[in-house]
Amino acid sequence: MLGQWSLAVAVSTPVFLFTNLQLRVAQATDAEHKYHFWDYMSVRFPAVVLALLTIVVVATIGQFDSELFAVLMIYSFGKAFDWIGDICFGKLQREERMDIISRSMMLNGAFSFVAFILLLGFLNRLIPAAIAYSSVSLLVLFLYTVPKADIPSISLRGIQDLIRSRSSLRLLLLTLPLGFVSALSSLAGYMPQYQLQHHAGTAELGIFAAISYLSFAGQTVTGALGQAASPRLSRFYAGGDFNSFRRLLGRLLFIVILLAASILVVVLLVGRELITILYSPEYAQYETTFITLTIATGILFCASIFGYAVSSIREFRGQLIVHSINLPMTWTVSAVAVPIWGARGAAGSMLAGAFILCMGYGWILWRRMGGRDAMG
Repeated sequence: MLGQWSLAVAVSTPVFLFTNLQLRVAQATDAEHKYHFWDYMSVRFPAVVLALLTIVVVATIGQFDSELFAVLMIYSFGKAFDWIGDICFGKLQREERMDIISRSMMLNGAFSFVAFILLLGFLNRLIPAAIAYSSVSLLVLFLYTVPKADIPSISLRGIQDLIRSRSSLRLLLLTLPLGFVSALSSLAGYMPQYQLQHHAGTAELGIFAAISYLSFAGQTVTGALGQAASPRLSRFYAGGDFNSFRRLLGRLLFIVILLAASILVVVLLVGRELITILYSPEYAQYETTFITLTIATGILFCASIFGYAVSSIREFRGQLIVHSINLPMTWTVSAVAVPIWGARGAAGSMLAGAFILCMGYGWILWRRMGGRDAMG
């Protein structure tokens, strides 16, 4: 049953990542309020419908059985509710009301997990558990997120004006590169694992995935920092206050570098003992992989902050260029390194990808800000 659930997640996630178009990023960094809340929602609604139709086509081509198809669609409808709520999050994030976003995400995450586990345990059936999981997304959206977001009302005339203004089309064209960025980023992130599974098997992949989870746990912190700072960075840039932009970016980088260095020190001192205690003694031989992944994580922390800064200046096409370079480079490194060194090669591939992203985003910021004497 959990295999069916995992497959449902694996099938729907890439589709939703692409059609998501990172509208929340564009919304949160829209410091000049060029687009209305309903502009973003008018793009999100058709994108969600397209995602659901695409998933139906994929399931049909894949000849999924009736139960798997039902689980896939139930889960996908839950994700659809989450993506609608994501536009509410974008509004709240631009207003720096991160506390409401945090509570909504905690309510959704906690109750959906508990509902899923309880029904799966008591009924031993996946479909009721999936319904409960997705129902929580619906309830949290309409009972908590929407009321707290203070969504502006819109009349029939407003909808007609929205259609005539073609602002939704302009927004779609603006954010379309971010859809490709999400897809390319996801592929590049999983590329070393694809190579590892192909050349070393699922057992080696499982060990690598377990170690990776420990190494990348700190990304939650960097994500929270970046999301909280994005609206302010965007306002600084739009208002021409480039010195404040630089200072805030510098403080964020200092925090994540300090976090990365602290994690690396712990891994260097007790990394072998840590993975042995958490997993099993056989993991001790992967200490070098653990260290390499931790270094890659530290560079990714910086790349993540640079990425939020790049989004805050709305340089979306530049991100597409960086990720278009990163994917083939990561594939090349992993195709060479993984057959020779296995998990260590996969970790090295992730290190190379992190370095490319960090340098690429750094170059975009230097190019955009250097001309304004804000980066030096």
